[in-house]
Amino acid sequence: MSYMYCNIGRAGGDIEKSFPVEYGVVMNSNIEQVKVALRDEEARDATIVETNLGRIWYLFLDKQICYTPEILGLDSDGEIIYSIGK
Repeated sequence: MSYMYCNIGRAGGDIEKSFPVEYGVVMNSNIEQVKVALRDEEARDATIVETNLGRIWYLFLDKQICYTPEILGLDSDGEIIYSIGK
């Protein structure tokens, strides 16, 4: 599973008008759910989208970050089969 971070909006622009987003590609067919946990926050469910080129995941954030959050890939039983960060 890959991951990236992007602050969609104008460089140096107002944070109130930006859209920080974590996203990536789900390459493991056993991953059914992706969760992202920022520092000192509960993990939130990312959205997985099926495309002609494969599955992608994304989660819009409430704030900009400068670190890798904890990103978890879970199987159909809710077991963690991929983890990065933290």
